[in-house]
Amino acid sequence: MSFARAAALPLGVKGRSVFTGMCTFLRQRMGRLYDSFYYSQSSTKYVMVFLFPAGIFYTRFRADTKLGYHVFINEEGIYPDYSQNYFDTKWTNGRKFYLKDETTVEQLKAQIYGEKNVPDNVKVACRGRVFEDTDNVAMAVRAFCKRDPRLLLFHDNL
Repeated sequence: MSFARAAALPLGVKGRSVFTGMCTFLRQRMGRLYDSFYYSQSSTKYVMVFLFPAGIFYTRFRADTKLGYHVFINEEGIYPDYSQNYFDTKWTNGRKFYLKDETTVEQLKAQIYGEKNVPDNVKVACRGRVFEDTDNVAMAVRAFCKRDPRLLLFHDNL
């Protein structure tokens, strides 16, 4: 065999093409991944394969389907009573609520205080604009708040 002919063969192996080499490499890599998964520690395995992607998917899905609003309450006297909760037993200002596009101000207050515990004369405002109970929260924030999702709840004395 001449030198020119031997140099033309890939790696000196007769009958092997570049695609065959790539397929062999991919098969070996997939087999290595399978073995690593099969023989790995089960707690690590299921966290990395199921829980971590599920958490990422849930966060991304919530960001794509709901709008987030930071809610502040002006006076401690109108803070909601969360004493029955196990973990969040006290209201913290700036708490983020994720709401659907169709949510009204009345539904927002019901979500914060509970269905039957909404105090009288509590209003929702943003940048000095006071919302009515029938206003759509998403439309009001877009129109009045310059897309700044910080809502203030306060007691109206009038």
